[in-house]
Amino acid sequence: VENSLRIEQMIVRNELDLGFVGGYLSNEDLDLRPLVEDEIVCFTSPSHHLAKVRHVPPSSLEEELWVIRKKGSSTRRLFEHWLSSRKGTIRKAIELHCPETCKALVRAGIGLSFMSVHGLRSEFREKRLVRVPVTGMSLKRPIFLARHSEKRNSPVMESFLAIVESALPKLTTPGG
Repeated sequence: VENSLRIEQMIVRNELDLGFVGGYLSNEDLDLRPLVEDEIVCFTSPSHHLAKVRHVPPSSLEEELWVIRKKGSSTRRLFEHWLSSRKGTIRKAIELHCPETCKALVRAGIGLSFMSVHGLRSEFREKRLVRVPVTGMSLKRPIFLARHSEKRNSPVMESFLAIVESALPKLTTPGG
């Protein structure tokens, strides 16, 4: 589990055969194939003062303590761009490397965070974390399979990719 920038670097250096990323990568030697639609959501612990608020205006988020991933995360980049487009900013933050550590701190009652809804399903289902309904927040993006364009897949990799694709819902594309 790494941020998109680090995954890109590792694939280019042949340290990884493939990666799953939530953002477009800049290296021209990489092939990106969209696999599934993703949504970035804000979340907090059930005890947080915003946990039971029905409509949270983006402007009220500025004074909150955020538990966020370090720079290089496409999720962070997308959320910060959305927030700044609403004239907002993150003023107080704890930056961490690992998304699981972010979830653990938020579960413990420390602030808010944001991440892929796919990474929060069990916590939401078990009510260990709750979604914060931020007004006007609709951050959807594809999750991409990233691989080096010149690297051939082994039979094992082909089998793995077939399993991945059969397990995922079909990506919906505009007009298709």
